[in-house]
Amino acid sequence: MPLPLIARVPSTSRSLFALPEEEENCSPCTKANLPSIGGRYTLIEHIGSGSSGSAVFEATRDGDHATFAIKVLRGMHGATACALPRFIREAELTCELKHPHLAAGVEWGVDGDDHYLVMKLVRGKSLESMLMDCGRLEWQVATELVLHVARALAHLESHGIVHRDVKPENIMCHYATHGDACSTESGLIGVLIDFGLARRATDTASCDDESATKPPSTSPSILRRVATPAWSAIGSPGFMAPEQVRDARAARHAADVYGLGATWYAAITGVLPFTGSSPVKVMQQVLNGEVLPARTHVAELPPAVDELIGWLLQKKPRERPPCGPSLVAEIEAVQASPHDAQRIRRARQAHRRRLAREDALATAKHVAALALGLLLFAILVFETLKMTWDQSEAPVIELEAADLELQPDSPPDTS
Repeated sequence: MPLPLIARVPSTSRSLFALPEEEENCSPCTKANLPSIGGRYTLIEHIGSGSSGSAVFEATRDGDHATFAIKVLRGMHGATACALPRFIREAELTCELKHPHLAAGVEWGVDGDDHYLVMKLVRGKSLESMLMDCGRLEWQVATELVLHVARALAHLESHGIVHRDVKPENIMCHYATHGDACSTESGLIGVLIDFGLARRATDTASCDDESATKPPSTSPSILRRVATPAWSAIGSPGFMAPEQVRDARAARHAADVYGLGATWYAAITGVLPFTGSSPVKVMQQVLNGEVLPARTHVAELPPAVDELIGWLLQKKPRERPPCGPSLVAEIEAVQASPHDAQRIRRARQAHRRRLAREDALATAKHVAALALGLLLFAILVFETLKMTWDQSEAPVIELEAADLELQPDSPPDTS
């Protein structure tokens, strides 16, 4: 069964950037209207679009005719909300981060009022397209893709980057050999793309509309000055973590873990973890609904795979497995022993015990800090009372001394 909701429920980022509906459906030539860009790249064919209102083209480089994918943000979109600073942040991250399972950036720049990002062209299909064509994937294929994305997320986590938009549409799939995309043939490679909604985990700045209109050369800190507006839900509803639904600024690496779990669930079952007729209803389900186990839809799914997917989809961020090498190790273990659900349960119990120890340590630190504060307060009160007592005694002694000094000398006895 295909995934109709992936097509029916749009990313909320389209609302963020206020893209008109006719803009989404207009022809590639109207969208770009650029035979070349950057002075040395010739655009050939429109092949997709980005989350910030950008268009993606296949292009060749003049001189050596090498083929690339170029994402172009037209000037008319650069003036809207946070589109331009987000595009610049995406461009910098794409060119900065190097990993086999991340989109490979070559360079980025400005051509008049248009900004562009040159990337290595991945010839393949998005996971979303594969699901639309095949309905669902065999669990081995889906797990291999998820493992690749988990490795990419571990790399992002090591650099303090939160992707915030992990979903089938943002996972490009291609084979090292020419195999059927719906088969279990080995050699499938997954690449995580689109940093349009990514942010640094430590970035707490607010969106600066003035700086957003400045060229990057005159605003070196523009990457730091763009952030999500407060209390806004940005992402793709079916793959957003509960904390990201409440406030996208609160999304940390655990939100990417949830998005990975939702993607894994959709790839194996052919349905989304939560459904609804609108983005709002889907997000309500994400916040309050209970996801059915993946084995409910695919009875033959190995129990360890089902158990790990359920762990990734926990409501509370701390209750999910941590993003990073440990998550990669868990997925690799499931690949090796797909029927050993007990190992996943033991890992979850160990994770809970670790959280309990962290909570106990944090409580002990709070108690120690409180006790120290009370002790310092008691010492302060004691010293204050002692000073007050000393001051109350001192005037009496001084008065007596003064009285003695004021007494006149007795007249000599003349008798």
